[in-house]
Amino acid sequence: KYSVKGGYNASNKHSLPSAIAVVKARKKAKLTQEELANLTGLRRVTITRIENGQNTSIESLERIAKSLNMRLNITISDQ
Repeated sequence: KYSVKGGYNASNKHSLPSAIAVVKARKKAKLTQEELANLTGLRRVTITRIENGQNTSIESLERIAKSLNMRLNITISDQ
């Protein structure tokens, strides 16, 4: 279970999958939001917004994935 400021809970089924993935990947890498921001060139507040499930760009998610030595996979389906 991963939590960030503002009561966000990564186990919440209504959270954006991208937000959950960013929190898990950052914590697995043992990075603070500030450290991830420095690696990506994004602002810390941007990392916080992404982790809180607010709207973000694919470019920001790509920068995060690349900084964590991961790939960004996007799936659109009609489940």
